[in-house]
Amino acid sequence: MVLTCTSSFFIPQFTALEALSACKTPETYSLGSIDPRFRIATSSLLINLQRAEDAWEKPLAKNLFDNVSRGGELRIDLIYDGRQEKIVSLNVKEQALDKIKTLLEVLESKHRALISETNLEIARNVTAFNAHDEAVSAFNADVAVSNAAGGASRSDVATFEFRKKTLNDSFADLKRVELGLNAKIESLNKIGNSLNMVVKLINAYVQEFNVASAQLGEFEQGYYRVSATDRSIGIYAYADAAQLSRVLAHELGHSLGLEHVSDTFAIMHASDAGTSTTALPTDLSEFERVCH
Repeated sequence: MVLTCTSSFFIPQFTALEALSACKTPETYSLGSIDPRFRIATSSLLINLQRAEDAWEKPLAKNLFDNVSRGGELRIDLIYDGRQEKIVSLNVKEQALDKIKTLLEVLESKHRALISETNLEIARNVTAFNAHDEAVSAFNADVAVSNAAGGASRSDVATFEFRKKTLNDSFADLKRVELGLNAKIESLNKIGNSLNMVVKLINAYVQEFNVASAQLGEFEQGYYRVSATDRSIGIYAYADAAQLSRVLAHELGHSLGLEHVSDTFAIMHASDAGTSTTALPTDLSEFERVCH
């Protein structure tokens, strides 16, 4: 299942003098415009920003960024548009799909357990039928021997009648069990058919979800920009808190003057294709190149 889209980043123009300054003293940043449609609390955003800081500061053992309530050198904006709306819609569908799949897995597990129990019951019933057939054969053999000897005595007749009744009663019990098993098997088959239909519907939904995710395509997920009056980081879209932290870490890297690297899983790769929550060796090499 496709869960995340490939996202591109704005590549800023940054001078060597600005980069060197950013590396020597911590950059200060403040929150700017946070569109309420992101439905993220200020405290949660600050936690994600701290994680973005940690992605660089922990492996480097260096304080690179400081949050200040106002007047930071860097402004952080969350800008809501169709990109985030589509991601939220996909996330809702994905969560609903995950719940349905979990429920299906539980039902399938119970269905398999019932099939296993029924098969054991069938095996026991087959054994009982075989034992009954052997008892019938023994009964018939005894009757044949008695008849060949000139007929059974009155007491033998009574014994034969009792054995015959016992065998008939046993057969009737076995048939009732057989009917019950057949009904259970029919019910299990209906449940199995229903589960198969649900699986087909889920697969169709997954395919539809993947198409929608693919159609979302590549887009600018965030940016770092420098103007004549300020420097800012803007976030357009993210799927979850972990991705938000990675996008912020990427743009904070640009604020230090770092450029994109070729490592697909690195924070400073041009697309958010990785899952790393900390700077990788390729990221750190890029930092050393800029902040030597």
